[in-house]
Amino acid sequence: MEIRKFIKENLRLTNWSGGTTTQLYIYPENADFISRQFDFRISTAVIDVETSDFTSLKGFERKLLVLSGNLELEHAEHHSKKLTPFEQDCFLGEWQTKSRGKAVDFNVIYRPGIETDLFAKTLAAGESISFKTDKVLFIYVFSGFVRMGKETAQTGDLVEVFTTDSVSVSAEMDSTICTVEWKKEI
Repeated sequence: MEIRKFIKENLRLTNWSGGTTTQLYIYPENADFISRQFDFRISTAVIDVETSDFTSLKGFERKLLVLSGNLELEHAEHHSKKLTPFEQDCFLGEWQTKSRGKAVDFNVIYRPGIETDLFAKTLAAGESISFKTDKVLFIYVFSGFVRMGKETAQTGDLVEVFTTDSVSVSAEMDSTICTVEWKKEI
């Protein structure tokens, strides 16, 4: 098993019109989000205002999962969806999207042809969960402290795992994790 950890202190935090966003990972790793020269991006955002408009991301697909708070997404001429913690919505980046509500969310933005799976879970202290995948697995620690073999991660850290075996994540204290599995097919 190969593990690479991205610690909270080294992640990029930026402001946007509705709050802040933290880029957790971008691929390729020298890619630029602003110029849209990337294939895959994981981020988390704090939405501090009651109503906000999402940035248009033509040519991308998006998955958004609420980690805390409540959020209603309204995709003009498509659909609306109310999200509570651990619920998610999938939509195209070019859709005109408005959000209502204050929340912390977890975002995956990717080009068509890339497979992604999103999952969130709260683990009690001492509880474990295992993952077996043929994809790259990212584990984001929203809160708490977890262990994967000899590696540990705490609130705000992201861990990238490469393995053909199963991965066990054990909570050292009450913890909430969010995982992304992805496979590039383009």
